[in-house]
Amino acid sequence: VRYEWAPPAQANKHVKPLRNLPLLEEGGASSLVLSEAEVKKLLKDHNISLAKFGKGRAKPFKDFLQEVQTGRATLQLDASQHKRLVQVVDVVLLRISTGCAKEMRYLIQTNLAEGGKQNICGLPGQNRLPHESAAQTASRLCKEIMNDCKIKFNWNKLEYFEEEEASEWYPG
Repeated sequence: VRYEWAPPAQANKHVKPLRNLPLLEEGGASSLVLSEAEVKKLLKDHNISLAKFGKGRAKPFKDFLQEVQTGRATLQLDASQHKRLVQVVDVVLLRISTGCAKEMRYLIQTNLAEGGKQNICGLPGQNRLPHESAAQTASRLCKEIMNDCKIKFNWNKLEYFEEEEASEWYPG
């Protein structure tokens, strides 16, 4: 994974869809520590096959279980569909900019795809750990990707939103 500065038109392709999402209040759902047997029963009761874990890009069940038990992910019922169990993960994305006007650039995350072609992934981001606030996650991410470079955050302009996205890591 690489990070680079991109012009607004390129970075805005990843920012504009986020602006139309509904805002949420800060904070998330608390999680209960479930035993392996309880998680397996919950999945079975919601017609999620354990055999799908560890197949293709889906995580092995033990990794999934650890995420649920440590609070990195929660399992919640989706009220829009009967008996649909979803995995919920809190993600913090950063919109880091430099320059102004025509010289404005945003930091975007990229990686090299097959054949050396550059693949743009979007804004830098990380899963929020259960004990972290969004600000702590942002600080951790900056330390990891920018070698602890000093960045001035505007904490008065935080954006919260909810987005549903199918994950190839979760076979539910």
